[in-house]
Amino acid sequence: MSRLSSVKIEDFKLLLREAQKSHIAKNEPIPELGDDLSKIESSLRTPFQTFSGRDLYKGFEKKAAMLFYLLIKNHPLANGNKRMACITLAFFAAKNNRKLEIPSEVFYSMAKETAASTNKETALSSIEEIISKYLKR
Repeated sequence: MSRLSSVKIEDFKLLLREAQKSHIAKNEPIPELGDDLSKIESSLRTPFQTFSGRDLYKGFEKKAAMLFYLLIKNHPLANGNKRMACITLAFFAAKNNRKLEIPSEVFYSMAKETAASTNKETALSSIEEIISKYLKR
């Protein structure tokens, strides 16, 4: 089973509040959370799923890729899903004593490509490759 720390819903709410403050000044508002948190909770929990005591997504890169992918593809927010996926991915890395040094233009492209993707496995593989390339331990 994983020894990595997951992003909790409380973490996500805090990240969202900070992002809202930052992006309102840029005239790029991120809306409030609605009452239904199920898509966010599912996106945060899925990378840590197990079957018969074994992780379905092994290692930091696979968990991080799945987290990023689901926060975009599940579309849990009315707006700002790609931005929150980037912020949450960076937080997940920091929470697990890792540093992602993904250039902003690469982060932006990765988020856009994920949103437009039609093949989950191809998208996850691409995300994982980028994470691995820019991950500093």
